[in-house]
Amino acid sequence: MSLLDIVCLSFRFFVVNVAIVYFYFSIFQHVNEEEFGGVSEIMKEGLMTSFATFIVCIAVASYL
Repeated sequence: MSLLDIVCLSFRFFVVNVAIVYFYFSIFQHVNEEEFGGVSEIMKEGLMTSFATFIVCIAVASYL
């Protein structure tokens, strides 16, 4: 897997992750964004942990 493939896959991951989180808290849970510091604060909450999991999965998949 080349570096360009990993960058494209990472970008797709971010887009899908942000879309899922946004639809989950706005449509399913009916959360008022202003109570939690705005949309950006809710989006940042689990982004780094999910991205770290993604990187580990990519590393394991490329090792196998």
